[in-house]
Amino acid sequence: MHASVREPGQAPQGTIEHVFDVTNGDAVASTCGAIEPLDALVANAGIGIAAPLELLPTTELTRQLDVNV
Repeated sequence: MHASVREPGQAPQGTIEHVFDVTNGDAVASTCGAIEPLDALVANAGIGIAAPLELLPTTELTRQLDVNV
């Protein structure tokens, strides 16, 4: 089993760790292409920003959409 993480050492014990940012499409494609065979993929990355919408900078809203969608 493989696990993608943002920081080294964050993968669950017993998994093969891959460190990259899920918003980097090239890194995702490269990692998925290096895993043979790839039978299934569970995309469970997600972030939430707790603040009134009108107070959030556009960059933070864009980052949240990039990660979650």
